[in-house]
Amino acid sequence: MIKRILALLLAVLLLAIVVLTFICGITGSRYFIGMLFLCITVPILCYAIALVARLLKGKSNELKQEMQNEQETDTASVSENQEK
Repeated sequence: MIKRILALLLAVLLLAIVVLTFICGITGSRYFIGMLFLCITVPILCYAIALVARLLKGKSNELKQEMQNEQETDTASVSENQEK
């Protein structure tokens, strides 16, 4: 649920940046360059953050699987040693 709310807020923010950039461009405001910068960098930063989060989540899943495999092999070797 929180992901949907954050996604909606981000979409509204990006839309507001685009609209304000358009308005600043039409009126010749001195803030046009700053808004244009935001219009380019905010989506790039959002994409980069999402990419890093996805990569870190994938690595954490790999680490969990490795830990489970190690525990299984440790349990198997302990049971083999007890049988001897």
